[in-house]
Amino acid sequence: MRNFTGLEYLYIDIANQYGLDKENWDTRIQWTKDNEPDLENQVHLADDPVLYTKAVKVLRDTQAGKWTGFIMGLDATASGYQIMSAVIGDAVGASNVNLLDTGKREDIYSKIAAYMNLNYGTNVDRKTVKKPIMTVGYGSQRQPAEIFGEDTPELEAFYDAMNAELPGGMTLMADMLNCRDRYNATEYRWTLPDGHKVVSKIMVLDHEEIELNDMDSTKFHYSSYVNKPDPNNMSLAANIVHSIDGYIVREMLRRTRAQKVQMAAIHDSFWSHPNDMNHIRRNYIEIMAELADSNVMRDIFREVTNNPKLGFSKYSNTLGNAIRQSEYALS
Repeated sequence: MRNFTGLEYLYIDIANQYGLDKENWDTRIQWTKDNEPDLENQVHLADDPVLYTKAVKVLRDTQAGKWTGFIMGLDATASGYQIMSAVIGDAVGASNVNLLDTGKREDIYSKIAAYMNLNYGTNVDRKTVKKPIMTVGYGSQRQPAEIFGEDTPELEAFYDAMNAELPGGMTLMADMLNCRDRYNATEYRWTLPDGHKVVSKIMVLDHEEIELNDMDSTKFHYSSYVNKPDPNNMSLAANIVHSIDGYIVREMLRRTRAQKVQMAAIHDSFWSHPNDMNHIRRNYIEIMAELADSNVMRDIFREVTNNPKLGFSKYSNTLGNAIRQSEYALS
């Protein structure tokens, strides 16, 4: 992982808010340097004018020798698939979501669109595929069908692209759903690496017609969520991945506190002073590497299924060391 100065991180943040967050570090830094005399006049072109203006003002204060309490954020690139690729040891998927260094900042959404267009002759763009990609890894079948239609060549192209570019994520999603006890389970329980206990209840929306014992025999409909089995419930995959996501945030906070670094987290976006961003990136990379080295999914599956001998095959057991060399896991 390359280390940057606080000033270089400020350059990166300005470029990010302008809309260059998918470019390599050097491109972002150089863009800010090249446009430094005229940054204020670029605000109308920025993707996020408010945060761009804020970052530029902080740059001017810094240049004037003023200390600031400014914080900037770097986001995980497709955090759900980062998690799934890490815990199953999938090098292909990990490369496509920046857990492994490929020499550039990868964008899985553009990559899936490009795969579909090249191999199936579709005409889709990044915006079209983003939501289906985000949801299908959690078990959703509705979202891809709504976008591409039922039993269409476009839908086939989408799933083929997902299996090619994110094979571990797609395999793990199916494995998680196969762990369900569809007709008997009312809840699932598992433990995260930090000892956090998860209780995930199956809640079903029930509808009842209630008749009052009054003169007019008044009837009304009442709806409520009831804890009972639901053979169609698909939430287990999403809940497992989100629980690991929560563990990552807790672990990030623990490590930064030990380092005397202040950090705020918004889901998979981590915010701190530019002078401390090397700590933030390094901590995140190490946590993802530790997940790749661990047997966290085997342990979760054993608890969910109540089968202490259940096996779990990873694509690779040695992905952690490669993850430790990643560059754009947070970008």
